[in-house]
Amino acid sequence: MQRASPAPVAISSVLWVPDRGIATTIAKAVQCDLAPHAKTGGWFDVEPETATAALEIASVRIYAGEAMAWHDQLMAQWTNGGRT
Repeated sequence: MQRASPAPVAISSVLWVPDRGIATTIAKAVQCDLAPHAKTGGWFDVEPETATAALEIASVRIYAGEAMAWHDQLMAQWTNGGRT
């Protein structure tokens, strides 16, 4: 990814979803939502918080009943022995 990016790339957040089909559908919705900020090469000129919010909104809008979790929440739960 870094080689194709016009700016340094860092992962800000990760959302775990049940399967690839759900991930693809959510990704397409986020691309549409962020289209006004699109740059060449499939990149978007937005802050990490904006991209994360777009991801959360799209996932809830499309798959409100699916079990999804943010990576940092999963790691915190795992670190605490399964307690939230």
